[in-house]
Amino acid sequence: MNKLLISIIIFAVIVLGYWVYQDSEMKKKKEVNQLMQDAHQSFNIVDAPLHNLILNNDSEPVSVHSSAHFTAKSS
Repeated sequence: MNKLLISIIIFAVIVLGYWVYQDSEMKKKKEVNQLMQDAHQSFNIVDAPLHNLILNNDSEPVSVHSSAHFTAKSS
């Protein structure tokens, strides 16, 4: 009877340990996937203006005249 009870307890500990291991691995995988999604979204936000500038060829250059005059003093 004692051998059977010890065997059941050892089996339960092994199963519980495996379940905890799988749960922690799943949490790590979810965290990595979330980081990848965040990085992808950040890249899309940063990359979007570059695509707009490159693909938008129908704009014309505009000259800008400043009314401020700058003088430099030498010492």
